[in-house]
Amino acid sequence: MTSVEFGDRTEIDRGILRIRKGIEKAFLSQEKRIKDIKVSILRPGENDFFVNSNLDYSPIACKVRGELGEGVTHLLTGVTVMLTGVEDGSGFQPSNIGSSEGIFKNQVVLDRAGTPASDDYILHVDILFEEGEGRTAEGIMAAHRITDRIVQEIRKELAGLENMKYTREEFYDVARPGRRKVILVKIVSGLGNMYDTAMFPYEPGGFLGAHNMMDSKNIPYMITPNQCRDGVIHSLL
Repeated sequence: MTSVEFGDRTEIDRGILRIRKGIEKAFLSQEKRIKDIKVSILRPGENDFFVNSNLDYSPIACKVRGELGEGVTHLLTGVTVMLTGVEDGSGFQPSNIGSSEGIFKNQVVLDRAGTPASDDYILHVDILFEEGEGRTAEGIMAAHRITDRIVQEIRKELAGLENMKYTREEFYDVARPGRRKVILVKIVSGLGNMYDTAMFPYEPGGFLGAHNMMDSKNIPYMITPNQCRDGVIHSLL
């Protein structure tokens, strides 16, 4: 995306992502643990301001054909979703080991795995939790659900895009009969609140439809390299 801005409707047009003004209002009533939501757009380099504790960074991607790990996925580049939050009343900043509120440029290292690129636009979803809910697993999951519903409106536009400039990448699951089979064992967090992992969401890097490791009693999951590339793991909720 060359630009991200608010408009009368959510659409993607010639490299410009327009997001419907007031998009968050449609979802606020669906989560009783959330008191308010603010959605804003940060331009590249716009980072000298205070942000609440960071809950997540995620891409905007959707399945066009097939399941996660196969078929076709569309991914928007030039834009990343940032989810932050704070409790109403107490002002408690959600955290597990240490909260991350502060001046944005001092709290986030850009251009790293899991953080936005320095030239990305950032779709900032800031959650105001009801008092006490920013320190519960249920409250944190509610924030992720609302964010995923907001992003889903963009995904619907992304799925139907045609005749747009894009970069095509192909990944294959390669079978080598008779050769050694390599398995990578990775331990992921599964303690709840902001130290949990969600597996197999409906959409790449999403949350809705996913199985939380804590709720799954931390059973092992076996995934393919392409499922990992396609966003079946949503970590550190």
